[in-house]
Amino acid sequence: MVAFSEVDMADNNSQNGNERVPLTHRTDRIAIRNDTGTPFVFVDDDPLIGADGEFLRHQRYSLEIAESETFEGTIREIVDQFKVDSERQFYYAVTGDRAQICGNTIDDYFDALGNFSITYSDLDEQLPAPTDKVSQKRQDLPLEVTGVGVVTVGDVILQFYSTFLINQETRERQHIETWLCLTTYRRQGPLTAQWLHDRLQHSAIGSPSAVRRQSLDQLSLQLDGPLNKVKGHRLMGYVDEIDTPDPPNQGNGIEYITCLNPYYRADEERQSELSQQLGNSAAHDDLYSVIVNIDRIPMRPRGGSLGVDVDKFINADCRFLSFEALNGIVLASGKVDPIKR
Repeated sequence: MVAFSEVDMADNNSQNGNERVPLTHRTDRIAIRNDTGTPFVFVDDDPLIGADGEFLRHQRYSLEIAESETFEGTIREIVDQFKVDSERQFYYAVTGDRAQICGNTIDDYFDALGNFSITYSDLDEQLPAPTDKVSQKRQDLPLEVTGVGVVTVGDVILQFYSTFLINQETRERQHIETWLCLTTYRRQGPLTAQWLHDRLQHSAIGSPSAVRRQSLDQLSLQLDGPLNKVKGHRLMGYVDEIDTPDPPNQGNGIEYITCLNPYYRADEERQSELSQQLGNSAAHDDLYSVIVNIDRIPMRPRGGSLGVDVDKFINADCRFLSFEALNGIVLASGKVDPIKR
């Protein structure tokens, strides 16, 4: 258990008295320090909720993108074949050496990729200068960037991975490779297999790799007390078109926040506390490395945007899911209680 203090609220907005919870949302991007290079993806709901005791099945498909095509167009076509609502079911992270941005919606993902060199420069300037010779030398080389788009369709998770090199002087981007990782539960049967087969018939999708299995590596952190160093994010989401006079995409309010990660660059006692929680959960050790190397943790107020000002947020918990097999990303979903004035 971690107790927070020193509440620092910023940018709270209201929904002009409308207390209805948005049906879904598109939020501003989250910018966080990430010293691992492992993509950290924030999703709205608990990752694979109710799947305790299950095994995950992973298969990897290379995406063969012709010179006349773009990785963006190919990903959009595949997402369309899965009948995905890319406003509600698409989450992403764009990661460089020491920082990343994440958010949701497919349009925002490609926009974030296109402008990542600018965003990363701003984030990198906030970090201490690297002292080891390897890191210093790396600053003179093209920046390697990983873009991850995560799509949830029922009990199936699609993960699109794209690797780029960005010239840090000219900001020109070179696409290296894109591939797809398909993750399902072990319990999926013939009907799901046929459903997937029908949607994987895209000319760019190559042959699948062998199936690799993974037990669920999950960790739930309980964060008691007022959250520390809270930053609010403005809602840019959907409201009910019938019951409210506001048009869609015009609602304002706190839809999610981020708080200071108590384990980031923490003392030995605090990191030992995290190690014990990780050991009790039987999650993979790689999850520890990610959690201690991100400076902020995303949280979503329980009940959505209430359209009221709050003094503080308390009783937070965040659930992490590590994809150890094949790819190494972390999904995170946090919730917190808002306290009204």
